[in-house]
Amino acid sequence: MRALPLLLLSAFALGCSVDALEDKTIDPTANTCQSDTDCGTGKCNQDLGICHAEQGQFAKVLFEVTPPADADRYGGLSFIVPSEIASSGGELGLALGVVSKVTGTVQPQKADYQGSCTVAYGLSNESPTPPVKVTFSSTTTILGLPAPRYTAKTAFNSKSGQFEFEAWLPPDDYDVYISPLTDEKNTSPSSCTVVPQLVRGVTVDAGDVEAKIPLQAPKLLEVEVLLPKSGVTAADKTPLADWGIDVIDPVSGQVLSAPAKLELASQDATSQHYIAAVEYSEASGDGSQAGKELVRLRPPAGADKPTLVLERAALELFTPGKATIEAQKQLWPEAVVLDQISLFGTNGAPFEQLAAARFVSTKLDLATSGGTSQSGLAFFEKTVEVQHGVATNVQLLPGEYDVFVSPPAASGFATTRAKLSVASGQPKQGGKSVTLELVSDVGGSVLIPGGGKVAAGATVQAAASPVPPTPLEIAVGAVPFAPKASSGIVGESGSFSLEADPGVFDFSIRPPDGTGFAWLVRPNVEVQSGVHDLGAMTLPLPVVYQGLITVPGAEAPLPVPGTLIRAFIYLNESGYTEDRAGAKSVVQIAEARADDSGNFQLLLPANLN
Repeated sequence: MRALPLLLLSAFALGCSVDALEDKTIDPTANTCQSDTDCGTGKCNQDLGICHAEQGQFAKVLFEVTPPADADRYGGLSFIVPSEIASSGGELGLALGVVSKVTGTVQPQKADYQGSCTVAYGLSNESPTPPVKVTFSSTTTILGLPAPRYTAKTAFNSKSGQFEFEAWLPPDDYDVYISPLTDEKNTSPSSCTVVPQLVRGVTVDAGDVEAKIPLQAPKLLEVEVLLPKSGVTAADKTPLADWGIDVIDPVSGQVLSAPAKLELASQDATSQHYIAAVEYSEASGDGSQAGKELVRLRPPAGADKPTLVLERAALELFTPGKATIEAQKQLWPEAVVLDQISLFGTNGAPFEQLAAARFVSTKLDLATSGGTSQSGLAFFEKTVEVQHGVATNVQLLPGEYDVFVSPPAASGFATTRAKLSVASGQPKQGGKSVTLELVSDVGGSVLIPGGGKVAAGATVQAAASPVPPTPLEIAVGAVPFAPKASSGIVGESGSFSLEADPGVFDFSIRPPDGTGFAWLVRPNVEVQSGVHDLGAMTLPLPVVYQGLITVPGAEAPLPVPGTLIRAFIYLNESGYTEDRAGAKSVVQIAEARADDSGNFQLLLPANLN
């Protein structure tokens, strides 16, 4: 079998370090000592010539270890290593396990309803296995950050006469997602449909693994949507035609069905009847619950209509395999026209520069004419351009909205979040206004341990604190709002400044490599509009760890030069916690890279700031 390309998506920024902001005109302050008297409350490490802490706060740390791209079969793979470490520092061995080479095929099954189609694929039906993309997503909990994903596409093997895949990945437990490749060169009209499938909790052992992944026979959900004739107009005689309908996993948001669209089947004196036959699969494996899948209906792009999400089990309550949705206002609320959306600066003057306003529903008014509502979630999102401070005739659905207004980066104003209520029963409404918030001018000063000297040359970074998406955001594929910030650098006076949107950030002060200092980390800082002073801060003393990155060799472990090591700690509402199960998020506290011999030195901060 020929090797297939493996597409890698790492947990943290694809396993490569972000280039630090650097001012080469500043001579960075270094951590040096000759005796304990130079170190205040710390001690002088005579071998390294730096001040350090004898005891630190962190005993449970999550490491992400990423060998360089040229490291043979380990290249670019990210290993997530939860570890218990000595809080006093010292030797830290990071031995990576054997990389798994997973080769295999996907074995489809035919459903009774699929009739005369054949379980054979390729233009000439020459392969008993279909062309697919296989995605392995680690089940290791990384709290607010994406889990490592490894994706491989099948290719046709002329020797075996079938489509096969090959993937290299760390041994772990994975959720495996299989999605069909529908390239015309791999498709025959007589082939049975292959629907996406999700298998949870698949253990991949170390070494070479041959996998024959059996797919479930797909299921069929026959959907009928009833639209009252009151929703039909002369300008649009088939309002629900071409609406998309699919089945999705409620946890990951992954699609579990083949593409399907509504089409008008018939109409009577009161309603139009739209139908769709949706071929889908149920998620299987650990923790899967049949029937909890969601049925999602989406309007064509640009339509001022909501995306509707309903639980499959509720739709099939009376007749398994059949679902009837009474559209009425759930799918067909009348859009409200807002006369205008006006933007103002903090001085009350209209904001004249070009801006974008994104309207994201938090609650839609979708009650039926009978006063009841089917069990479901509805979502509507729209972005409009605001020119010279005004957007006119903005069509929105009745309900409650978060409005995110994004002005140009150099305007001095921040991305502003506002609330908007759009009443029902009023087809045309008066204007709404949003006052832009000033970008926050964040500043502070940083000293080295012991005080006296400033931490000149250290970079200051602010990353939005991770917020888990809501179930509705997962279901509709919406992107949660995240505030943004620039970077700063500690000058020779010890002060720094940067700009940030109002929001909650994890701040880190990162001294240049080789200076012997640890990072200062201050998580979950709420930044308000205007001036925000972080105050005078002091770098924590470092706790010194050193070790060797190795991988298994034929006779003895082999070092891996150039490996990137990132260290994270677990956080709850109060700060650092050793209770991984009760943690709410993680935050990065250190970073190092192994030298040409595979040795590394990692300086963890003795405490959070």
